[in-house]
Amino acid sequence: MTSTNRGPPPRCYGSDHGNGNRNGFEIGNENSDENGSDGSCGAATAAAAVCLYGFPSLYQQVSGHGREHERGTSKRTSIKFSNLHSTHELYEVDETSPNFDKFYGPYAHIRKVLDYTFHANFQLQRQWVQDSIIDKLLNEIVLNTSSDEDLQHHEEEFSDGGNSNWEDGSKIETPQTGKKVSFVDDVDAKGEINSSEEENSEDNSSSNTASKDNMRCVMPTHPWLIYVAGTDYSHRSDTIKALMEVPLRRPGMFSLCKNICTRRKDKGTHDENCRFPILGFILVDYREIRELLPEYSSYKAIHGIEEANKMTRIETGYIAEIVTRAALQAGSNVLCYSRMRDHTWHEKYFKALKSYSDRLRIAILHIVAPSEQNEGKALLDLSDENEFGGVRKKGTVSGVRQSKSNRVTEAIEKLRPSINYYCKLQSRQEEQGDKRGNTIQILTPGMTWESFRRTFIQVSEYVPRTIGQFDVEHRGESGFIHTFSIDKSTEENHQSSSQNTFYGPYAHLRKTLDYNYHKNYKRERQLLQDAIINSTLRDVNIVDKNGMECTTPTEPFLVFTAGAMGAGKSYALRKIYDKGRFPLSAFVIVDPDEIRQLFPEYGLYVDQNPLKAGEMTRKEAGYIVEILTLAALQAGKNVLVDGSLRDSDWYTQYIESLRKQYSMLKIMILHIVAPREAIFARAEARGKITGRIVPRDILELALEQVPKSVKILYKKVDFYCELNNAPGAEDIELMTEGISWEEFTKQWLQTCAWVPKKGVLQNRMSTKVLRDK
Repeated sequence: MTSTNRGPPPRCYGSDHGNGNRNGFEIGNENSDENGSDGSCGAATAAAAVCLYGFPSLYQQVSGHGREHERGTSKRTSIKFSNLHSTHELYEVDETSPNFDKFYGPYAHIRKVLDYTFHANFQLQRQWVQDSIIDKLLNEIVLNTSSDEDLQHHEEEFSDGGNSNWEDGSKIETPQTGKKVSFVDDVDAKGEINSSEEENSEDNSSSNTASKDNMRCVMPTHPWLIYVAGTDYSHRSDTIKALMEVPLRRPGMFSLCKNICTRRKDKGTHDENCRFPILGFILVDYREIRELLPEYSSYKAIHGIEEANKMTRIETGYIAEIVTRAALQAGSNVLCYSRMRDHTWHEKYFKALKSYSDRLRIAILHIVAPSEQNEGKALLDLSDENEFGGVRKKGTVSGVRQSKSNRVTEAIEKLRPSINYYCKLQSRQEEQGDKRGNTIQILTPGMTWESFRRTFIQVSEYVPRTIGQFDVEHRGESGFIHTFSIDKSTEENHQSSSQNTFYGPYAHLRKTLDYNYHKNYKRERQLLQDAIINSTLRDVNIVDKNGMECTTPTEPFLVFTAGAMGAGKSYALRKIYDKGRFPLSAFVIVDPDEIRQLFPEYGLYVDQNPLKAGEMTRKEAGYIVEILTLAALQAGKNVLVDGSLRDSDWYTQYIESLRKQYSMLKIMILHIVAPREAIFARAEARGKITGRIVPRDILELALEQVPKSVKILYKKVDFYCELNNAPGAEDIELMTEGISWEEFTKQWLQTCAWVPKKGVLQNRMSTKVLRDK
């Protein structure tokens, strides 16, 4: 992979030489490589675009709307999916391409401001995948609250009214009744509280604990960006999780913090026994992000965790920064796990973030393991440095491991002038994991748990009526996300536990589908599906019988193609379009084969089991086909559904349903046939190009079922015609008796329902042509 004006080629994670840390963020995975390897990162991702396989679709071939103008021009577009490459190489838009600075979707404004001397820009379809991940993370708010049962348990533990101490000896102001709260107006950048405590009257108590117990704060007046820094051995996640729990008197028992918030003018209430009373935050966890990339589980199974991390490093950092910026722009707190070894990049980054908001506060919580803290002191006195700048001492932690800790410490020290708060914490003792809440220690001189707690008390700028749907607890070290499985279909991998929860602009259409057959999808998958639908639901160009141009006819057409794979349906339609017999550009083309190739997992299926790639994506592709067809019909468009038409029972019900909904709709079937051996030969040739192999028994079944199905369905439509696409023939042959090409062509004459002003239409069409180029 070549690069111009972007410094040296990208290095694998852990390389701190030169500008190798291209993504600016450090990945916090417990198994990442930090040994400074200079090996180039491999690259591959699921092939989401048809052109990735060098096989142009009907949509690209005929309409002139090939998506290269949206996707960007990558040097590797002709390469099939390979597990030898990382996720950015195939999806990265080459910087010499005119599409290098093209950004899409709801986070396009954030993508535009990122530093592309570090990052890679990605193709349109990959930005869809990233947006679905980003949206998922932004809608999962880690709330620092507990249930009423937890609070009651908490009160029982302190029912004796006695005071307790934090580990450092500072007092826990234990409420006599378990309900005493602190009211605060604001907290300054140094953690000093500008507040006055008020007596908790009976009225105040009831108003804040009874009626507002379920209110959750997500927009503080002064949001925090908190970096939890440390090596992979410091137990950062467990430490934060423990800080969000209240240590109870009973050994090994904990309760989540209970923080209740009201509107800003009413101040707020805070659990005084909570060490980390931040109201809630968006979690930026690199492990979680890479697990959400569909290729990661396959990479991990084939190459191991270390190599899989390298192969997703650049894209993971890219997504992490977008999530962080989007959350801060929304006014939320953000907590990010990081090693933070690139202090130069972070200095610029922090400065840029603060320039957008004078209310933003940045903190670094430096987590060290007991072994790092204790052994580090002894190791620093030695002078026998190894090749990594560390030291070695027999019987203690290795020099390489200590070197990592030293580099984190050095970077953080250089960053301290750029932040508002810093605290160094020693994580729990490894051998006392069941007492995690009682073993965390503050190592920063002069700081106590009480001062630490007061630093993170916040007041809410806004309290929504309900948020509960997407809130989550802090996940700790493991078990936080479902792993994608190559042995399951996309429907099974992305199935929602709810069959009646729908999102986005097509939620009303999703509600109408048959969920005895379909499964509903998770929110982030619905967003990806919407991006595919929006991309396909393009403008059409109709020239009516009076020569007028428009996009909406008075009587829309719904055309179904029928025929086995290998019959040459796309070729036949293109041929009659070229001869002026069929207005293909007047249709929204709905092609399940094209749709499935837009799935980010498709290349994985083709690579791992090409015989099952079609079956693994069939249900979801069909689901999108139904939504897309309904969306186009509701918009008054002509629609062409490219399929086999094998299931006569289902299509009979489907056609009857559509006629009831759209009385002006004209439904047609074009049945494309070809000699049997030609079909097998074409299917085999196509499989070599696309990587997807259709088993011969499936083709045999289609050749048997399609004619039977068409014989039933043709009586239920307004027009039917059989077309023979014989190999070597100069033209497509009309097979239906009594129909000539002249009569066939007349079938497609329409009248425009509405003709836009000439200037508007010309402007729209010229814009479309420029975009296509």
